[in-house]
Amino acid sequence: MGDNEKLAREILEKVCETDEIFEDYDMDLVDEGFIDSFALLSVILEIEERTGKKLQPTDIKKEDISSINSLIEFLGNIK
Repeated sequence: MGDNEKLAREILEKVCETDEIFEDYDMDLVDEGFIDSFALLSVILEIEERTGKKLQPTDIKKEDISSINSLIEFLGNIK
């Protein structure tokens, strides 16, 4: 497991409070009700805390965290 995958899993497990999301890395977490607008802010805060990068709410879009794979890709682009 790569660093970005591990980080994405840790962040999403904390924010979503379930490990059900790991059954399908392409599952749309927004459509399935695991991520809402409050959770999006929580993801931003977790990314900032764990990477030391300062993000603006406009730096991350719903599509960037709509699945585990999309968050892994996003994390790879901000490092």
